[in-house]
Amino acid sequence: MANYNDENDRIHVPRFEESAGFYTNSKRSYNMSKIRSRNSKPELILRKALWSKNIRFRLHDKSLPGKPDIVIKKYKLAILYISVHNGPLVSAI
Repeated sequence: MANYNDENDRIHVPRFEESAGFYTNSKRSYNMSKIRSRNSKPELILRKALWSKNIRFRLHDKSLPGKPDIVIKKYKLAILYISVHNGPLVSAI
């Protein structure tokens, strides 16, 4: 077993403090409260586009695993909007 008496060999573990760039509980709670799980702007744009093309769908179907954002049962299609940066994840039911 190695002896870690030398200061250079030690592993530095950062402390979760505000001065180290981490959020406090109240700030983190505020930030997380602003993240929407439903009716996000990209999801609304997609829903309006589908509706204008006469494609009817269901929202947040609880009978499917993961409660997908948009379900088009006619085509057996589920759309999960993971994040704004990655775009929608389309899956066949």
